[in-house]
Amino acid sequence: MPFRSYSQGMAARLAFAIATTLDPEILLMDEWIGAGDAAFQVKAKQRMDELAERAGIIVLASHSEELLKKTCNKRLELEKGRVKSFG
Repeated sequence: MPFRSYSQGMAARLAFAIATTLDPEILLMDEWIGAGDAAFQVKAKQRMDELAERAGIIVLASHSEELLKKTCNKRLELEKGRVKSFG
């Protein structure tokens, strides 16, 4: 079936599956996976944790304070395109 005929949830699952088949040295992510039911959320988190362990560097863009605190060991905060804080 054509991709455009997929539901938003199925499209997100397919995109996530494709993106996480890679074995990157540097992983760039915009937010964390937020689509899908509770069972998919658990599987996605496990898969992302495994990817994070294998990747040397992860760059995560997020507005979630909680996600950044539990995921990152360094943080660069931007405001209007300028460095607000780093550490």
